Amino acid sequence: MDRTSDLLRIHVSVFNFFGVWRSEDKKKDLLNYFRAFFFMVCLVSLSTVLMFVSSFQQTEFVEIIITPLYTGNAVLTMVKTLIFYIKTEKIKNFLSKLDKIPFFTEVGEKDTKISTVRKIKLLPKILGVLLTSLCSSVLLTPVILGEITTVRTLPNWYPFEWEGKVGLCSVLFIFEFSASFTYIILHLTADTFMACVLLIIGGQLQSLGYRLKNLPVEDAPMWRIKFKEYVANYNSILRLTREFENIFSGMIFTQTLFSCLFICLSAFALGLANDTETYIRFLSFITSMLYEVFLVCYAGDSLTGKSEKLFFDLYSSPWPDIPQDCRKMVLILSMRLNNPIVIRFGFIQSLLLQTFTKIVDAAYKLYALLQQVPE
Repeated sequence: MDRTSDLLRIHVSVFNFFGVWRSEDKKKDLLNYFRAFFFMVCLVSLSTVLMFVSSFQQTEFVEIIITPLYTGNAVLTMVKTLIFYIKTEKIKNFLSKLDKIPFFTEVGEKDTKISTVRKIKLLPKILGVLLTSLCSSVLLTPVILGEITTVRTLPNWYPFEWEGKVGLCSVLFIFEFSASFTYIILHLTADTFMACVLLIIGGQLQSLGYRLKNLPVEDAPMWRIKFKEYVANYNSILRLTREFENIFSGMIFTQTLFSCLFICLSAFALGLANDTETYIRFLSFITSMLYEVFLVCYAGDSLTGKSEKLFFDLYSSPWPDIPQDCRKMVLILSMRLNNPIVIRFGFIQSLLLQTFTKIVDAAYKLYALLQQVPE
């Protein structure tokens, strides 16, 4: 890979396919508009509106919970996709800055590259499997049970009679199937994009730590040149994380807020499930939401951990063998590294694994409160 941002080429390709990633080429941009209109308006928006209308017509208690959950998740996906569409130029500029920071440039950093790439490939796949299993359990159950003409795969409302009409029900199934997988792919791409960016920045910090440990002590002039270069790299990474917060912190805050509510309602409905189909549906939903929040919190926590390790990497360098003026430079940098980089979002919340436990705790408290509501 020539550029660091090439690690995100699959995400960019998906956004391009759905017309979310705007282009400077007017001809390509026109094609993007058509694709965006088809996927985001004809499929996603229409299906979301139909689910929203359906939520006012449900009579069973479990269905009253299922429909708002699906509608809320669809709205969240649309909001995140819209943010990516609006901020395409900012994100492109952000990725160009990401490419300018050295990564995997010296002998001995191969392990850093392998571990970072492995995580970027593995973690999104897990979320993809969870979301696909959720979608499959919802969409394929009526088909397997032979109820496609009596039960809708998505809780959509339609302004016409469809029960018992095989041809019409088949068309509606194709529409719901396409809308569902559009939801899932866009949802998966948006969430994993943010997590993968944080993992890449964490890998760059780890790469920087390796170079700090191996500063050339035999050549003092070269040591000064390299040290100033590495300090400049650290400052670039610091600015990059602040820019990440400016672009994505609102999206992460919205995601965690909605996920907390979704986990609570799903757990509550899970306790009321009276059949295997409903139980599997809500269990898959809870698992997906938990992993979704965990993924971005894990990536943020990993970045902070690599930032904290920089101080020890600098201390592990052979600094006692360098001239006095160079030691002062090491001391000044070590004072800066004492404050690790922490990604913040929302109301000054830190993107750490401890935040994940707080979100789960908040969801449980809401669940316990709902349990007190009389039937």
